[in-house]
Amino acid sequence: MLATTTAGTWGITGAQFLWGYGALCAATAAGVWQAYHRTYGPPASPIEPLPELSVCQIGVLNEGPDCAITAATARLYYDGLVRGTDGTLVATGELDATAYPIEREVFETVSREPWLSVDEMRGRVRESAVMRSLTQQLTRTGLLLDEKAARPLRLLWVLPALVTSLGVLRILAGLADGRPILVLAVMTAAAGLATAWVVFMRPAATRRGQDVLERLAASTIPTRVRPPPPR
Repeated sequence: MLATTTAGTWGITGAQFLWGYGALCAATAAGVWQAYHRTYGPPASPIEPLPELSVCQIGVLNEGPDCAITAATARLYYDGLVRGTDGTLVATGELDATAYPIEREVFETVSREPWLSVDEMRGRVRESAVMRSLTQQLTRTGLLLDEKAARPLRLLWVLPALVTSLGVLRILAGLADGRPILVLAVMTAAAGLATAWVVFMRPAATRRGQDVLERLAASTIPTRVRPPPPR
């Protein structure tokens, strides 16, 4: 079957192209995997004690700053300290002294600008010193991926995308020549899925951070929502 697949297209037999394309796919996958492994670092030790994380810190590790802002806003809304109408927010009441810093930042942002839209509030808090301090703390502890280290990953999708494009071009050429392309189509589809994975699967947390999140999710130990009150 391999011998007849797109045989003669571009002056290369089907078998030759499939073996070469398979090797290219394998080399690309290995390179992408090594880049991810190097960037995200080693996993957490199974005997490492679980750190005490707030809901907002867990939100940052899960899906980034916006998740933490959403968690803080939801807590304020639940406590009756903010209310919303038509996508805007307004502060009500008085914030407790033990409120978590992100909660305080959300509350004060809305207090300064009543009826601020949710998107505008989120943008202000995302760029605040409080959020920078939170992300820096998580980065220093090795739980959150360093922004500089993550930059090369933004272009990593180019490699599998080029491999996918080569497969698509070969498929089109094979169809034009009336050659069978089933095996090549399957391989190209796999390369396309790998490209989508590289584009969309970029966790905010390091491998150590991901392991901590998994252990926290499986643990019965409650996480602290607010810092303890000052003594």
